[in-house]
Amino acid sequence: MRTRTSLALALAALLAAPLASHAADSLNGAFFTGSIGQSWYNGDTSSLGITDLHDHKTSYAATFGMRWNGWGWDVGYVDSGSFNYQIAGAPVPDRASFKLKGWTLGPNYKYMIGQHWFVGARAGLFRFNFVPNENIGKLTGTRYYAGVGGGYDFSNGVGLGLNYTYYAAKKQGYSLDFGDLMATVELRFD
Repeated sequence: MRTRTSLALALAALLAAPLASHAADSLNGAFFTGSIGQSWYNGDTSSLGITDLHDHKTSYAATFGMRWNGWGWDVGYVDSGSFNYQIAGAPVPDRASFKLKGWTLGPNYKYMIGQHWFVGARAGLFRFNFVPNENIGKLTGTRYYAGVGGGYDFSNGVGLGLNYTYYAAKKQGYSLDFGDLMATVELRFD
């Protein structure tokens, strides 16, 4: 009985090896991701004297990293796009804008669901720059980011995904947080 069970397990492992091979190849090595999507301002604009904020701007990001058995580290850059707003009490044509951008550094994780589908998560430090119009001074600081997503690997070298990431950016009483929903292309290198 044990021999039959051992043979069945060995045969199942042998048949699953090609499937696991594809998944393992996308979980190891260097990678680059390019992302584009929409950003939403999640901060509190009252301390800035801002009314009538228009978000949903085009944002983009790029990330370089390494993974070993699904776990890894990456460094990246994100730009929220320009948020347009109206200063309270200012004439209607007097519109202004601000932008949040910065560098990310942190761990990431990717998990294969079957042969091609995956889910993942990332988090870490966000070194941000708040680049305003002339009314507010430039602010820099370090907070955090955290995101989740999923997608489909077409091959060992290319995958497409959809991710949501939240970026915290608070300094001197200003709440400048924003979120991004982005489509991502991941290129992997052996």
